[in-house]
Amino acid sequence: MILARELLIAVAPDKRVHAHDLRKTHEQEISSSALADWSLLCIFTVFDLLPLDRAGGLPMKYSMAPGFDRRGYIMRKIHLCLMAGMLLVTGGACVRTATTPERASGMSAFDGVRFRTEWTDSGTVVLTKGRHVEPAEPGSASQVVILLSDKGARGIVDGRETATAVLISSGGGSGTFYDLVLLIWGPDGWKHTDTAPLGDRVKVHSVSLAGREIIVDLTEQGPDDPMCCPTLRRTKRYLVQDGRLKVH
Repeated sequence: MILARELLIAVAPDKRVHAHDLRKTHEQEISSSALADWSLLCIFTVFDLLPLDRAGGLPMKYSMAPGFDRRGYIMRKIHLCLMAGMLLVTGGACVRTATTPERASGMSAFDGVRFRTEWTDSGTVVLTKGRHVEPAEPGSASQVVILLSDKGARGIVDGRETATAVLISSGGGSGTFYDLVLLIWGPDGWKHTDTAPLGDRVKVHSVSLAGREIIVDLTEQGPDDPMCCPTLRRTKRYLVQDGRLKVH
């Protein structure tokens, strides 16, 4: 059955889409898989009815047996085919509900999310494995680099799954800028809803989410610190309200 399913999917049109359409992709692939398994089972059932004898339309090895119930044999085969089809279709529906859309983890947790940023000409960026790189200017050796930090948190706010993460951006100069981003889970996956700047060349130690409050523990430049070497340890607090970050 695995071979038949792979053959059926291979000859079908390629309908795979981007990460933000992951739910539709899973539904198409699982539906094709269930249809392939059911179709193959029905084919085997039909072939089991061959070669047919001239009188009863049954395989000759069965029709020659004394007292063989021809009608019961055919009905059992039909019931088997119908029951298998129902199990495969309902099983596929359960898998669709459980696996789509997908929540990844680690540096790829927000791959496919369109973040708003001032560092690209389009004003947005989509990360791949937690990273995006492009030339700062056409033909320039300098690069715009946007990274997803390993600092972040997730929780439930107002009944919705909410996440916060830190994006690190640089444009080829000496500055490295840290931004706290807010994301909310919806029917199409994670959506970037707001950003709060944390500073240039700061050190983010931890990010936590407690109720509606996001707490960022970081070190930033004190009054006498050069930009390269922050020493002032402090805590920044933000309140999540209607998908926005409010300084708390």
